[in-house]
Amino acid sequence: MAQYPNTLASSNDMYTSYSDAYAVVPNDSTDFTQGATRAIYVGGAGTISLIMASGNAVTMTVPVNAIGFVINLRVKRILATGTTATLILGLY
Repeated sequence: MAQYPNTLASSNDMYTSYSDAYAVVPNDSTDFTQGATRAIYVGGAGTISLIMASGNAVTMTVPVNAIGFVINLRVKRILATGTTATLILGLY
């Protein structure tokens, strides 16, 4: 395993690759059945309204120059209301 400052990489930490991905269907009332993501991938610019693993509601804008990037957020739901970004994947 690789060593990193103040941590040891394991299969469950942020220094390893993702083992699964699911297409996100935004929903105002249902959390992801797979649990909170380790990150999300956004393939199309727009706004994302989401619920963090902690329960906090967040709205963020993904600009055109940031599409195709992985955003390291632990998210348990992406809301349909207020979400215009497309091609969203939950990474686990």
